[in-house]
Amino acid sequence: MIAALTTLWRRALPWLALAAAIFLFTLGARRSGETAGRAAERLQQIERTNDALRQMLEAGADRPRDRDDLAQRLRDGRF
Repeated sequence: MIAALTTLWRRALPWLALAAAIFLFTLGARRSGETAGRAAERLQQIERTNDALRQMLEAGADRPRDRDDLAQRLRDGRF
């Protein structure tokens, strides 16, 4: 009886090890995919923020310097 269980265990052990390895590989791949997805979302958010800041800086650099410049732009229709 014990010899039969030992033989059965010896036959099942490689298959159990293979199943455990596949399970752990799948779990690791899923976790790395989730991490990559969060990093991609964070990068997109940073890019949107930087784009908005760049547009604000460009708008500020193109602003009229004083009232006379503003009046001249309004007369020329460039404002």
